[in-house]
Amino acid sequence: MIKTNIEFNPPLPAEIAIHNGKWGLILAHGERTHHDRGIILSLSKKLSEKKISSVRFAFPFRVNGSKPGKDTSSLDEAFKAVYDHISATYPEITWVLCGHGIAAASALRVAPIASDFGEVPPIVCLNYPLYPPNKPDRVDMRALGAIMGEAFFLQGTDSNRGDPTRVRNSIRMMAEHVHVGSIRGANYQLQVKDKTDDRVAYWISNDIDKFLNDLKY
Repeated sequence: MIKTNIEFNPPLPAEIAIHNGKWGLILAHGERTHHDRGIILSLSKKLSEKKISSVRFAFPFRVNGSKPGKDTSSLDEAFKAVYDHISATYPEITWVLCGHGIAAASALRVAPIASDFGEVPPIVCLNYPLYPPNKPDRVDMRALGAIMGEAFFLQGTDSNRGDPTRVRNSIRMMAEHVHVGSIRGANYQLQVKDKTDDRVAYWISNDIDKFLNDLKY
């Protein structure tokens, strides 16, 4: 495990796990998850078991001890900075943008501008926030319109911001080729009753591994 700070304002603490495999995931935490503990850390470990590299980093709002706020530009700029750094440092790895919650929406916005070579990186969205908590009448599909490449959505069946069926139906209007999977019993924070983070991360890593193996890259 490599600990570093990625250049940004403020500098972004990051932890990098490199393996001798084709794929790597940039794991971006959500509003209430963290890069250095909980489900994101567990997911990094489970991906390592499959020889999938990963980098976990803290968004500026986490570094500053504040709330994300409504302005998404700092999220997108930070995500892009991490992608630029990691893809330049480890160009032999094909890097995937993977975000939880608000970071899933950020991944969708960043992907089209992430590559200087015109190839849009794959995306994995964990509990994409289709609408505000418990307000299904206020659907926001703006980020979905940014889908240009391969993308995989994994939604908790108990998410209060969009279950798999609702997200699948919404995505079909924007990108029919995108696959939507489910995490049975998972809430928006990727928690499942009576299951550890490691167990949930194991399920998620299996689905991600299958998605990556099916890609024509």
